Amino acid sequence: MRSIETRRIHDQTVPHDPAEDERLDQLKHKDMANAAAFGEGPQASAAEFAGANPVVVSGFNATALNEGFPPDNTIAISNGGYIVSAMNSKIAIYNTSGNQLLSATLYDFFQGSNYGVSNHFFDPVVIYDSSSDRFIFVCLVGNTSSTSKVLIAFSKTNNPTQAWNKYYLTGNPLNNNCWLDYPRVGVSNNEVYVTGNLYTNGTNGSFNQALIYQITKSGGYSGNASLQWQYWYNIPGYPQTIMPLSWGGQGNYGPGCYLVAHATNSSSKTLFFDLTKDMTASDEKLVKYDISTPTFLKGNDAFQKNTSERLDSGDPRIQSGFYQDGIAHYVFAARYNSTPWTGVHYHRINVSSKALTTRQIGSSNWDFAWPSVAWSGTSTNNKSAMISFLYTNSTVFPSAAVIEVDDSNTASPNSVSFVNGAGFVNLDNAVKSRWGDYTGIARKKNTTTAPRLWTAVCHGSTNQKYATRIAQIRPGGSGFGDEAVEERATPIPDATPYSFAAEVALFPNPTISGEPFSLDFLLEQKTLVRVDILSSDGRLVHTLLEDAVKPGETRITFNSQALQPGAYMVRVTAGGKPLKTVKLMVSP
Repeated sequence: MRSIETRRIHDQTVPHDPAEDERLDQLKHKDMANAAAFGEGPQASAAEFAGANPVVVSGFNATALNEGFPPDNTIAISNGGYIVSAMNSKIAIYNTSGNQLLSATLYDFFQGSNYGVSNHFFDPVVIYDSSSDRFIFVCLVGNTSSTSKVLIAFSKTNNPTQAWNKYYLTGNPLNNNCWLDYPRVGVSNNEVYVTGNLYTNGTNGSFNQALIYQITKSGGYSGNASLQWQYWYNIPGYPQTIMPLSWGGQGNYGPGCYLVAHATNSSSKTLFFDLTKDMTASDEKLVKYDISTPTFLKGNDAFQKNTSERLDSGDPRIQSGFYQDGIAHYVFAARYNSTPWTGVHYHRINVSSKALTTRQIGSSNWDFAWPSVAWSGTSTNNKSAMISFLYTNSTVFPSAAVIEVDDSNTASPNSVSFVNGAGFVNLDNAVKSRWGDYTGIARKKNTTTAPRLWTAVCHGSTNQKYATRIAQIRPGGSGFGDEAVEERATPIPDATPYSFAAEVALFPNPTISGEPFSLDFLLEQKTLVRVDILSSDGRLVHTLLEDAVKPGETRITFNSQALQPGAYMVRVTAGGKPLKTVKLMVSP
């Protein structure tokens, strides 16, 4: 374990103020008295599928993931097209056509009966480790110091319907009568990071402190009897809900990891952390930087149609983030400008200069909350990001939308609704219901020049509970292609096979295991390109790329970390036609 001495703070991120809630309610009712001020909110009209607005490519109802309370949606997608999604308290696996391949309760998935734990599993988080071509799935169990555990599973192969290696770690490592809640997960070249908040025992337990679990991932993939791990506590700056930042595109970064959080009891500061090295280095450090931000304040409970039941819009803890080419990206929900309504706040931190760039996304008379964010750029240094979020007001049922912020931090002209709620939510007949607490969005990492992102969200259903919708999103504008149109109705024209094949170059070759290698090629026309790694006996090992590639010179770089030393074949096809196969040697 690693400790940095500091005092403990027991308050919430933003203290609850009933008088302020009442004041915001009065302002909201005043806004709602002006019906003309409502506008149309997020839309899914055909006009919004032009220009820079995101496009909804496809979607399906994840019926195995309905009625969670709160939903806590999460999603990851592999390069091979497996979708793993979960909520409280189930997991389901789909293909990109929406066909369900597997579903289970979290209790059954983690074999709770074998470990003697109660059926109280919650807060699932799933990520895809594109360098290793595996999934990592985390959830928690137990809400007392004696029962709290962190459950972590590593898929044994790139097929998540097959077996997983599963581990139970203590959720009370300090042995201080606390239990763990609100997990977040990230991955680097060699490690996986699980963070969480400790709360004291009892019905109204208070926040104690945040923890970081630092875990060597190779042992989890190999199925070792136990994991190599350590934890960080007494973390400076009094953070709550620390977000580890995984690499936004194909591959990972490291050693170490960047993390972001908001400071407990601060409304104008982000804590940026640099975990400098892997735990095997023995001299790793957790370095904190204070980033001054515009003031962010907690929004008020959201309205919904046909009921007085309100929805909890949460507090300004950081919900989601990623790191890409020197920039840390993250999102949270807080009051939109000076209005009483909740909006999405999107921030970028330049890791080198610590300069901050911000954008708010919202509208008077609408509550936008529970955002998640993923990289949507078309080149490594492009900073574009896609944001998925929930929305509602007194004229609509709980719904969900997406919006893109481009490289220059300009938002798309409109957010695009991809699921409209069918009814209001009333989960416990109280004055308000839980909403969120998370949404999920993930990029299919081997879609490079034509990004595809998948999001999982909750929305209101006709039985006053939540249902789950999974949707495929792409950036708007021209040149990205629409899978449903280009690959089926209007196939992409083939490039000239001979000129393409003559221009394929693979280097360095041999390559060293764990080091990157690159593939250069030249296209005369836009073409659907697939790049596969085959074993020496012709078996498919990895699909490195399956994407529409623009004409001209292209270089694609891959990480060989998932490849054991030996001989492989790199097979390139374009427009469905085999073009060239190159032998690749991977050295130890």
